[in-house]
Amino acid sequence: MVLTSHDTACPEGITRASVLEICQANGIPWREKDLSLTEVYRAEEMFCTGTMGELAPVIKVDGRTIGTGLPARSRCA
Repeated sequence: MVLTSHDTACPEGITRASVLEICQANGIPWREKDLSLTEVYRAEEMFCTGTMGELAPVIKVDGRTIGTGLPARSRCA
């Protein structure tokens, strides 16, 4: 399940919209919701979207490791 904040906390952008379109086209469930810090800390993996940064892995939040602490691409290599 891909979770993203509502656009009040996460501005609408081309990259974000593209990720959600890819999810929809490939049957990957996704949902917009207000995320709690607990949900963030418990995420299996996390990434940010942005025009300049495209997709950027997030491996730590507030000093807490997200998932394995490795970007998904590193785990597949």
